[in-house]
Parts: sequence; C-alpha cells; structure tokens
Amino acid sequence: MITLSAAVISLVLAYSFASIGDLLLGRRSDTIRKGNQSFLTGLALTTMAFVPFSILLPGNALVVTALLLPIAGVSSLWNRLHGRDHSRGWNLLPVIHIHGWSIAFLIVIGLAFIQYNLQNLRLSYLWDGYQIWATKAMVIYHNGALSNQWVSLGDQERLVSYPHMVPLYEALIARVQGVFEWEALKPIFGLFYLSLLLSTFHAAECNGSQSSPA
Repeated sequence: MITLSAAVISLVLAYSFASIGDLLLGRRSDTIRKGNQSFLTGLALTTMAFVPFSILLPGNALVVTALLLPIAGVSSLWNRLHGRDHSRGWNLLPVIHIHGWSIAFLIVIGLAFIQYNLQNLRLSYLWDGYQIWATKAMVIYHNGALSNQWVSLGDQERLVSYPHMVPLYEALIARVQGVFEWEALKPIFGLFYLSLLLSTFHAAECNGSQSSPA
C-alpha cells in the first residue's frame, strides 16, 4: 500500500532534484516547464554522482545522498522566499499559447495522469517494477551503495545492465522513510509519467508554434 509519507518524501526529493538542476543550469525555475527540465537534470546528475560516491563512501553513499538532497531543496526554498529575487514566484500553470488544441491536450494529459495513478494505486508490480527496479532498490538500500552484488552470472546477467536511476530514487525514499516497503516505492512512477506527459506537451507546443504562420 502506498503510504502518505512515501508520497510526500517522493515530492520532497523531486523538488530537491529540481533545485540541483537549477544550480547546474544557472537559473531559478519559475514555470512548470523549467521545473520539469531541472528535475530531470538534477536527477541525472545525482545518479551519475552516486557512482563515485559508492566508490569513495562504500556503505554510506545512500545516507550521504539522502542528507545532501534535502539540504539542496531547503536552501533553494529559502532563497526563493528570502532571496534577492523573492518577488519572482512560481507559475503553477505552464506558459502556453491559448489555442484549442493546447487546451484539449492539457485535458488529455490531466485525464491520463489521473487514470495512471488510479491504476498505480490499484495494481501491484509487474515484472519490470518488481524484478528490475524494486529489487535493485532493495540491494542499494541494504548495501548503502552500488556494490558487486549487482553482478550475477547466467541468464540474469542482462538485468544488471539497466541503469540505477529508478532504483536509486526508490532506495532514497526507503532510506528517508527508515524502512523498505515494496508498495511504498510506487509514487515515483506517477512523477515520471507526469514528467513524460509534460515533456511531450511542450515538445508538441514548440513544434506547433514553429510551424504556424507568422
């Protein structure tokens, strides 16, 4: 069962990833579009940094990452509320051109997001969610870092080639929550799905704007 604490933790981590992305991109996101880009950028950077962390801090890389991420998020929130540019708020709506197709696409995105999360709440993991992502997350959670236990021989060898971005996110939720619960890891997939929908919308919007007559 997805717990409220796991959902809140996943959102806090998402904001922390976006804060790291803003720092890397040298900006402060004030729209959903920029926030989505910063979220993906920060998550990718954290995933890459976790490799040397695992080498330098074997057994403690996950704890250190779990501590640094909220610090980045709180620092970003503090600067947003009390910084020099605190007058710049957060635009909760994407900046779009008001066209019929844009409104229709946003409605479709909203319905698809609701439908996905209802199914995510109702259904259990299938093969990838359990055997690939959640199982790897459990290994990271218990080892505290990437380790040689990921290497296995035989038919299962292909599974270790999957990247550790999703398992790392899941392991961070479990580490902050203090317990590894299989179903509690599911909120991140709703965030990934929303990110995919928003990215598709913005790509279609850009292409549509470029092809429209001046």
